[in-house]
Amino acid sequence: MCGISGVLFKKNDKKYKQQIEKMNALIEHRGPDDNGIYVNDNFAFGHTRLSILDTGNGGHQPMEYQERYVITYNGEVYNYVEIKDELKALGYSFSNQSDTEVILAGYAHWKEKVVDKLNGMFSFAIYDLLEKKCFIARDRTGVKPLYYYQSEEDFYFFSEPKQVIISDIIAAKPNVEAINDYLAFQFSLSEDTFFQGIKKLLPGSAILFENGNAKIHKYWSLDDVEVDETITFTQAKEKITALVEDAVKLRLRSDVPVGSYLSGGIDSSVVATLASESLPGISTYTFTSKAHPNQDESVLASKTATHIKSDHNEIEIDFDNIVGLWQKAIYFMDEPEVGFSLIPQMEISKKVSKDLKVILGGQGGDELFYGYGWHSHMSSSLFTPLKGMPFVCKVRVLLNQIKNMSLRSKAKVLLSAFRSKSIENNYFSLWVSNGAFNLLKNKNIKKRFMSKINGDKTLLAIKKFEYNYWLQALLHVEDRSSMSASLESRTPLLDYRIAEYAFSLPPALMIDGKLNKRILISSFNDKLLTEVYENSQKKGYSAPINDWFENPKVSSYINEILDNKDSFIHSLIVDVHRNALTVRQIWLLISLEIWHKIFITKEIKHC
Repeated sequence: MCGISGVLFKKNDKKYKQQIEKMNALIEHRGPDDNGIYVNDNFAFGHTRLSILDTGNGGHQPMEYQERYVITYNGEVYNYVEIKDELKALGYSFSNQSDTEVILAGYAHWKEKVVDKLNGMFSFAIYDLLEKKCFIARDRTGVKPLYYYQSEEDFYFFSEPKQVIISDIIAAKPNVEAINDYLAFQFSLSEDTFFQGIKKLLPGSAILFENGNAKIHKYWSLDDVEVDETITFTQAKEKITALVEDAVKLRLRSDVPVGSYLSGGIDSSVVATLASESLPGISTYTFTSKAHPNQDESVLASKTATHIKSDHNEIEIDFDNIVGLWQKAIYFMDEPEVGFSLIPQMEISKKVSKDLKVILGGQGGDELFYGYGWHSHMSSSLFTPLKGMPFVCKVRVLLNQIKNMSLRSKAKVLLSAFRSKSIENNYFSLWVSNGAFNLLKNKNIKKRFMSKINGDKTLLAIKKFEYNYWLQALLHVEDRSSMSASLESRTPLLDYRIAEYAFSLPPALMIDGKLNKRILISSFNDKLLTEVYENSQKKGYSAPINDWFENPKVSSYINEILDNKDSFIHSLIVDVHRNALTVRQIWLLISLEIWHKIFITKEIKHC
């Protein structure tokens, strides 16, 4: 796991070496073990290294192969052993034990098609010294970040936007369209970032830079996966079991110790349980908050830890100096996304990194297997045409939803179930109710949102939207929070093979009125405690946000920003009294103002 930077230029200039040095320095947290620079007449590459495989000098980057190919690479390719064996049989030789050299040899043989061979998380650039072209790629599911910026004279790529913003390589200007997306939904609806000119290379995409031109193409997409209505529950269960078991085993490959997060939920419990079978006594980590029992999952996690015989650790965090932590979190994020968990995740990562360099997590299970409560709610509209959800299942979902409600609440839900309001409008309402859409001066965002759903009235359309946008925002948080502490976070459930198969399954195999993520739970319920898979109150790494905002110093800081009519946020929203704002809206607005003061006006110095 590392940080990368690079610039491709038309005319050599000594400034590029100096720029790469600055870009490396700004992401030392991503790779404190080593760093390197490679410069020639056409390009300059930079690298900071967190040593996981071949921890000696053999893995140093940028790395050259056959005196022709040069790479700077961030990530892990978990099936590098199998690819290496295949390449050896084809006559290729290797000088070290890193996965980096395997990618280089793979590119020498398969060229741009090498990405089809790789199972892992990655962003990399390979320059061909002979043909004078550069191939840049990002992993299929978007676990590792990659950004780029192009001017008339040069093309930059980098792991974090701060590399070109803080170093003054480009002038920072706000991208209001992307920022409005954030205020409405908590994430962007495109490849745009908060900075004009800086774009994200989307997951499963690659760039071929040749003769001064950058050509972007998708090499992998879940849009190509069709739902297979003939798959039986038994077939799906067998396949999911095999895929998840293999994905976890692959992600245990490391030359340094590996641990696992463990909450009270299904996803991390499955990952930790399977990891413990290959690594008995594996270290597990749980966030606990004794002062906030409604957010504490440590009791259930502890029972699972005892069940799998892991070396269990509970992490309790004292959130002192909330304002300082908030500013630091936004600095590492480069641009804020999603909810309140950022600060706890960063602090947890800091604690774990004192013991380990590699940690497994359960990210992706909710997005792939319909794990959110709103998935059941959406499917309870009896007469909305939800492909793949039989009427009897929809009735079961509805009955399960209302079983513990009062008579008045039951009547309200039943009435809603008979309405024919379109699923995309229901779904839009769900997101805007958790954002600041009602505060925005620009309300054109709904049209942008509808273009992403494209009039598709299916649960699959919702899952694709969440996978493409919501999940990417969560992975942004995961990458920045872990890498801020020089910790590599691995996500077994986001193995692309699992993603492809999950998208081929009919929703009825995952939502049946009793359980969400039914197929995932059924695949591993023989390994899990009954309390875990019957637990419907998973909390995740939440935050005592109400307590924070009641803190006098935090409250004063918030009021100072909200009362300043000349602030950046007031240029985007209608005038509104603080008492009319929800907690989430306050978080969104203050996070945005902090971002503006760090990266645009630079009133807040590097955190």
